[in-house]
Amino acid sequence: MVKRSSILPVVTIYHDRLQKMLGSSLDLEHVIDRIPHLGVDIEERTDQYLRIEYNPNRPDFSTDYGIIRSLKGLLKIELGLPEYRVQDGKTTVSTDPSISKVRPHILCLEATNLTLDEESLRQLLSMQEDLHNGIGRKRRKVSIGFHDFNSFKAPLKYTTMTKDFQFTPLGSSRKMSIEDILRDTEQGVTYGSILDGFEGYPLIIDSNGQTISFPPIINSEITKLTNNSRNLFVEITATDLSAAQDVLMVVSSTLHDAGSTLHSVKISYPETEMITPDMAPVTRNLKTTEVNRLLGTELTEGEIIECLSRIRFEANVTDEPENLSVTIPPYRVDILHEIDLVEEVALGYGIENLVPTLPKSELVGVANSFQKQMNLIREIAVGLGLIEAFSFSLVGSDLTMDLGIHNEKLVRVKESKSAMHSVLRGSLIPSLLSTLKRNTHEEYPQKIFELAPIFLKDDSLQNKVREETHLAVALAHKQANYTEAKSYLTSILSTYSNIEFKTNPCSSSLFIQGRGAAITADGAEIGLIGEVHPKIISDFQIKIPVAALEVDLTTIIRKQDRT
Repeated sequence: MVKRSSILPVVTIYHDRLQKMLGSSLDLEHVIDRIPHLGVDIEERTDQYLRIEYNPNRPDFSTDYGIIRSLKGLLKIELGLPEYRVQDGKTTVSTDPSISKVRPHILCLEATNLTLDEESLRQLLSMQEDLHNGIGRKRRKVSIGFHDFNSFKAPLKYTTMTKDFQFTPLGSSRKMSIEDILRDTEQGVTYGSILDGFEGYPLIIDSNGQTISFPPIINSEITKLTNNSRNLFVEITATDLSAAQDVLMVVSSTLHDAGSTLHSVKISYPETEMITPDMAPVTRNLKTTEVNRLLGTELTEGEIIECLSRIRFEANVTDEPENLSVTIPPYRVDILHEIDLVEEVALGYGIENLVPTLPKSELVGVANSFQKQMNLIREIAVGLGLIEAFSFSLVGSDLTMDLGIHNEKLVRVKESKSAMHSVLRGSLIPSLLSTLKRNTHEEYPQKIFELAPIFLKDDSLQNKVREETHLAVALAHKQANYTEAKSYLTSILSTYSNIEFKTNPCSSSLFIQGRGAAITADGAEIGLIGEVHPKIISDFQIKIPVAALEVDLTTIIRKQDRT
C-alpha cells in the first residue's frame, strides 16, 4: 500500500512482509535501523508498518520489493549483481504506421507463474502510479498497462482508431466510445488533454478484435487484474523511448523479485524490430583515486569492490591502474555519472563510518559582498509588501517561455532523465507564473518576486554559459496593471541606488499589445515590463489579471558592490 507525501513519494512496508522476504531469523529492530542507510527516510513507524519516503530518482524503490532487494545487499544477505533471466516468449505486437505521430513507442513484457495476494497487487499498482507521476510525467511521456495475460489472444496490434470506436473500459459494465470515455470517465477527464490535437487515438487490439488498452488513458475491462491473476502482460507506451526503457527495467525487475518468470515480446515496427525487455546490465568505469579524494578515505581496490557489492553492483579490476569496471543492474536508471558511483561506494561503506574532519585552512570566512547587495534588494522588495518565491534553476521545456530569448540561447541538459529538469532557465517570469498557478486556492492580491540567476549560451566565454542575476516581480489581482508594476520597479531601483531607467513600448508575445515595454538604463536594455497576455494567463490556469516585470541586475549590483 502506498500513500502520498506532499513532496516525495512514500511506500509502505508491512513488518510481516519485511521479515518474510528477508528471513524471520533477522532482528527486526536491526533491519529497521539499517533502512535509512539506503538513502531513504522513515516518515512514520507503527507496530504494523513503516512509511518510507524515497527520492523519485530511485524509481526502483517504488515497491517493497525494490527496497528489500537493496536491503539484502546492505545486510550481506545477497551480495553483488542480481541475475535476471528473460526467456524467449511467443507473443508479438505489430505497430501500425499511424501510431508514429501520436504515441510512437511501445515496449512489452510477459510475467508468468506469479502469485498475487492483496498486498502484492497493491504494491504493483502503486508502483505504476509512482512511475506515471515521475518518469512518466503524469502519463504524458510514459504510461503503463498491466493486463491478465489469459484474457486475450495474441498476436496484438498497436494502432489508432477514430473517436467513435467503442469498447468496455476498466470499471465499466458497458461499451463506450472513445469520445465518451474522454468526456465522462475520471481517467478521460484527467489525462485526455495528452491526446488533444490528434485525429487518431492509440489502441492495442488482440487477434479477436478485442480492445486491450487505450493508452495513456485507460485499460479494457476484459484484462482486469485480480488476486487470481497468475500471468501478466505489461505494455508501456511512450513518446520517449529512453524513458520507456527505464520504466520497463524497473517493472521487469520488480515482477521478477515478486516470483514471476519473465518472457520477451517481439515488437514489429514498419522498418525495424525490437525484443523487449533487454535486461543486460550496464558497465561504467570508476577511478579509485576519485573515490578516496571525494570521500576523504583511503580505501583499497578490494574494499571499494566490496562496498559496491553491498549495493548490488559488481566491480572488477582492469588493466588500467587505479581503474575499476563497475557493472550496474538494469533497474538502476539513476546512475548517470562517475560521481553517482562514488555515492554508492559511500553507502556501501556506511555513511556512519565516514570520519568528519576540519578543513586544514586557518582562514576565517566572510559574507560574500555580491550576496550582501542581493540581500539588500530582497529587504527592499519585502519592505514593499512583496513575498519572495524560490524555484529551481533547472526547469522543464514548458517553462522556457520566449522573453526575447531565442531557442538557441537556452542551455539544455544533455541526456536529462527528467523532463521537469531539462533546461537551465533563461528567465524568471515563467517560474513566477508557475508559482501563481500552484496558489490559485489562496487569497488575492498575490504579489511575489524572485531574485535569482538565469543562464544563457555565450560562446565568448570559456564555459560557453553566461550567468546573470535577475529580479522578477508578478502581481496578481483584479486591478493588476502596468502602472502598478512600474511603481514597484521604480521604488526598488531608486531605493537601492537611485538608479534611473526608461521604459519604451515594445512588442512581446508575453504582454498584451500596447501594454508592454522594454526597460533601459544607461542606454542598454535590461528588462521587460507589462500586463501578461490573457492567453498565457489561461495556459497557466490563472483566473485573474497579472502584471509582471523582469530586469537584469548583474551590472547594477556589481557597480554598487565596487563602491
